[in-house]
Amino acid sequence: MKCLAWIVVTFFSLLTAQAQDLHGFKIENGKLIWQKVYRSDKSMDDLANYFNRSIAIQNLKVSGELLTGRLSKTEIYYKGAGFSWTSTPDYVLFYDVSAFFTIDFKEGRYRITIDQIYITQKKRDPNTGRIEVTLLSTHVLKKNKYRSNFIKAGAEIFDFTFSKYFEVRAGDDDKEW
Repeated sequence: MKCLAWIVVTFFSLLTAQAQDLHGFKIENGKLIWQKVYRSDKSMDDLANYFNRSIAIQNLKVSGELLTGRLSKTEIYYKGAGFSWTSTPDYVLFYDVSAFFTIDFKEGRYRITIDQIYITQKKRDPNTGRIEVTLLSTHVLKKNKYRSNFIKAGAEIFDFTFSKYFEVRAGDDDKEW
């Protein structure tokens, strides 16, 4: 029995230690960020043009080898990430996401860093008549650790959503037709 208890405690300790980098999410200085590196043969200008065409990306600015901008209020794609309505946390189902991002460019790859991730209620609260806007971290972090529903589903869903907007896929280029 003691052995089983020790195994369970060890497993959860390892899970907590490894959870600091979860589906691209990191906790840095108490703040939640999402960061991913993608490979691309596109130039910095091509990437800027690609992201400028996205209806969800606003205020794109180019400064040297850096792009900055804002992901406007957009849907969180839990179905695309393979989750059902019943297995998805409320902060995904009833909210949209917006965030600020930077894109660092190096030859052959680019790194997306998303911070200040806000979620916005899709409908007004019937009691107050307000639409709640909060930082995602208030729903998914507790004492600088990930909450279990974020580990089970939320991180993967947001990872899928952000990748949908920021991963340049083959065939998404400017070919004439």
